[in-house]
Amino acid sequence: MMNVNNIIKEAGEDPLVKEGLRELHDYDILTYNHSVDVCESAISLGLSYYYSKDRLILLARAALLHDIGKMKIPLQILYSSHALSEQDWAIMKLHPVYSATWVLEHLGNQKIASIVIAHHEKLDGSGYPFGLAGSQISLDARILAIADIYQALKNKRTFKQKIWSDDEILQEFENMDGIDIHVVEEYYKLLT
Repeated sequence: MMNVNNIIKEAGEDPLVKEGLRELHDYDILTYNHSVDVCESAISLGLSYYYSKDRLILLARAALLHDIGKMKIPLQILYSSHALSEQDWAIMKLHPVYSATWVLEHLGNQKIASIVIAHHEKLDGSGYPFGLAGSQISLDARILAIADIYQALKNKRTFKQKIWSDDEILQEFENMDGIDIHVVEEYYKLLT
């Protein structure tokens, strides 16, 4: 039976994925926990889009590893309690590239790498690292982006202590430029 927990379990059984998650856990438990939460949200969305089991496992691995590149970001930047300087923000914006590079070097999987590298891209071209727009961003990457934003707003972070309600998050999504509002709407169907 395909459900969120079974898909995550199968995705995480890959020894290289397990190794990467163990390294991420040891480097930064908050990013590790965030990645697991993002994976749960992304798989729920993938199920609502009737993804095949293979595609769900691919999406789960991308979600679990989407922030693994943050192991190359200094902890003082990750744990900054104030707005990042322009220089620190430039470093932080490299994490999707670092994550995709890790995926390519350890898993050799271009599909997962292409999802991971695009999880901060925006439909209007204002995202990073490449400024991709519209159809240049796969549905998988758009799903991962919404799951990532949702979990970042839903949970406490070092730079954000407030836990947002689902209604507040929906309002924030409605005010954001460049996100796929159709994916947001699909996610909110799951929450209600």
